[in-house]
Amino acid sequence: MVRYLVLGNGRLSAFFDDKYYLRELYYPLMGKENHSLQQYFRLGVWRDGFSWVHDFNPSMAYLEDALVSDVRINVRGIDLHINDVVDFVVPVLIRRISIGGKGKVRLFFTHDFTIKENDVGDTALFDPSLSSLIHYKDDRWFAASTSKGVDQYAVGYRGAGFEGTWRDCEDGELSGNSVAQGSVDSAMAVDAEAGEVVHYWLIAGQSYGDLEKLSKFVRERGPDKLLKRNVDYWRAFSNKDPRLLSSVPSDLLSHFKRGILAMMTHVNWNGGIIASGDTHVLRYFTRDTYAYVWHRDAALTALALDAAGYGDVTRRYYEFALSTIRNGYMFHRYKADGRWGSTWHSWVSKCGSLPIQEDETALVVYALWRHYEKYRDMDFVKDFYKPLVKDAGDFMVRYARDGLPLPSHDLWEERCGIHSWTVASVVSGLRAAAKFADLFGEDDKRSEYEAAANAMLGRFREIMKDRGLYTRGLLYRDGGLAIDDELDSSALGLAVLGAVDTSDPLMVNTVKAIEGKLWVNGVGGLARYSGDQYQRAVNGPGNPWLITTLWLAQWHALVGNAKRARELVDWAISKATPTGLLPEQVDGEGRPISVAPLTWSHAELVRTILMIGGAPAGI
Repeated sequence: MVRYLVLGNGRLSAFFDDKYYLRELYYPLMGKENHSLQQYFRLGVWRDGFSWVHDFNPSMAYLEDALVSDVRINVRGIDLHINDVVDFVVPVLIRRISIGGKGKVRLFFTHDFTIKENDVGDTALFDPSLSSLIHYKDDRWFAASTSKGVDQYAVGYRGAGFEGTWRDCEDGELSGNSVAQGSVDSAMAVDAEAGEVVHYWLIAGQSYGDLEKLSKFVRERGPDKLLKRNVDYWRAFSNKDPRLLSSVPSDLLSHFKRGILAMMTHVNWNGGIIASGDTHVLRYFTRDTYAYVWHRDAALTALALDAAGYGDVTRRYYEFALSTIRNGYMFHRYKADGRWGSTWHSWVSKCGSLPIQEDETALVVYALWRHYEKYRDMDFVKDFYKPLVKDAGDFMVRYARDGLPLPSHDLWEERCGIHSWTVASVVSGLRAAAKFADLFGEDDKRSEYEAAANAMLGRFREIMKDRGLYTRGLLYRDGGLAIDDELDSSALGLAVLGAVDTSDPLMVNTVKAIEGKLWVNGVGGLARYSGDQYQRAVNGPGNPWLITTLWLAQWHALVGNAKRARELVDWAISKATPTGLLPEQVDGEGRPISVAPLTWSHAELVRTILMIGGAPAGI
């Protein structure tokens, strides 16, 4: 199931599913490494019998304008009101549990680690000096404790015939076993009474010394004070620009701010922006996830954050992008630490001459120019001109044939060709490079990039003119170019990225055809293209995606059709989880499928809301 709560600070990140199980725990970067790979961290209650809270339909939400959970559960007559937060500075997850009702209770906390994404060679033990359960392997250390200490504990084994120590909780008593190694898990319990507040915390570090320091910090500072400082911080963060927020329609403001916060949970301290940390899609793939930096998703997320006034955040992303560019282009995708991620682009049967998606290179340059337009931070962008802008610009000029970009993989990562989206990205990227060249006084480069952009767009438009609209793009067949006549929603990128004017007759015809043929009847929303099979769960052209529907909304905003743009925004918002997180796509009943949250979905929502509020094209 998709995730309902995501908390994080770019170092430690925690993801909870719809039953309030903690399912992903990333450290020391969001997206790298997941120390709860396909496992469950549980919360249980003993009162005249045992119950897991996850079986009692937890009500989950966020506190307003904050990355702090607001969870309410009634278990055996006990009302639990829980707030979870990952501190915005230190790698500590804090859980505040207020106990309502009457009588005594025993709270149980379980830990099902797969440290460094495997369960080989882990150690779990109880440390009396820290009054904590500790799990460690190599340079990954975790400590769990509570404000009332630990009344009971047990560590043990899972796999090879063992279900796990969590089963030991269900009789209300833990064994007291103090150490285990290998594939291990742990549980601890604390006694409390109705009317009390119990604080639980989970600390991450790279050594035992880190755990000592952070345990002391939490106890001395006090978990309630840490919780309050996080509420205050995130509310200040999400309300940092009152003037900009005043332009957002009042009934969209909470969704706008939740979009900003959702994006922030996927921004690492080193600037890398992860597509999604939701790993439940492992069941669909060959043991892989969305926990990577695709520069397409990341650059468009940076566009949204820049437009919303968070240039201090995006500067870290552009520095990350600079560290990853090689020979003028970006690789398929990257790990959170900047190393190359896994790929399915063949290096033998090459698409074009490189196994890349060229839009990922172009969009970084485009986004950087939009950043500069807003902030005019010349001292910052000057360091990017030669190693990123010029190298990428020269590459885009060079990586062409017959006046068009060479074939590359499309943004859906399904086919090789010269796609409308790629043309839009490269044209916009080259125009951005030309503006940078003009800024830095290189008239020859400005002319070169402008000429290449104009030639590409002109050539592409000339080919498409006989069709009367922009189709998906072109394919190389039998040594020549052939038009791919399939309609694809990504052709909307020609307008929303500003490559063509909204008055272009071919573009107008394209939008009419897309909206007419790719709209999904019943559930609503826009499919990617007709016959889309990816996680297919509808009758019709394909599952409705949020980004495609929001591109259509952006078009309508650009042409002044505010009513239709708003209808499409409302449709996207209606497909969020109850906690406000947006998925990649939905099924025929409007239920989130694939991953949630998808950072890109939130980026397009934020951009669209700003456009409805009067922001310029291309933001």
